[in-house]
Amino acid sequence: MIIISDLSTIAQWLKKLNVEFYQCDNCAALHLSYLQKIEGVHDAKIELIDDILITSIEAEIKSSAIISLLSELSQINKSTFLTKVYLDVNDNNEPKIVFSYAMHVAEGLTFNQFSLSLASLEEEALQVISELYNCDLLNSNNHLSDEVHFQTSNIFH
Repeated sequence: MIIISDLSTIAQWLKKLNVEFYQCDNCAALHLSYLQKIEGVHDAKIELIDDILITSIEAEIKSSAIISLLSELSQINKSTFLTKVYLDVNDNNEPKIVFSYAMHVAEGLTFNQFSLSLASLEEEALQVISELYNCDLLNSNNHLSDEVHFQTSNIFH
């Protein structure tokens, strides 16, 4: 077990997993660029807030989809066992559906725990995002082929 006090260990583990990521100048998060290339994904990042490691994937949804998704949110949460799913709706930005996975890391974290949590979040979020995309509920600006989508989403599987 390694005590995680900053994101440098996580960055090393992402490199070990051959995961494409970057750290932007505006925040302290590691952005998972390999996920951001997938149709429908707006942002994907890993943050360390106090002793909690939070990995999240966001997809912009159409404003007209908010009511439909609100009625389905509890069912979506029931189908994603390890991931918390919620809607982020405010006046300043496009509405988003957010998939989040949080882990306490004060007592330490292993590479395998991290790898499995990232794979679980990826699998659960991308399955729902794919369904939302197929139902035309996402605000999607990316235009990647299905071939790229499936190649990218199977990194950990």
